Amino acid sequence: MTRRWYGSRPGDTPPPDDTPAIELIGGPLDGEWVVITGSGDPPYPDGLALIATHGAYDGGRSHYEHVDPPDGRLHWVGDSA
Repeated sequence: MTRRWYGSRPGDTPPPDDTPAIELIGGPLDGEWVVITGSGDPPYPDGLALIATHGAYDGGRSHYEHVDPPDGRLHWVGDSA
């Protein structure tokens, strides 16, 4: 399976397979993966607000958060301008 990476363009070289990443579920970025660059315990963010040019607001933010209990993925909770 080829992962789709947030922020990449067609023809970009994907990150190595062992790159820390988290999957986005639902919303305009469904199925894309985000590279995790921080550290912590757990080593992934509680949530993200990512630019989504094809969301409810052209160029707005799509918000992703963990569900309870966390399943290692971020789930779409809505968009903002």
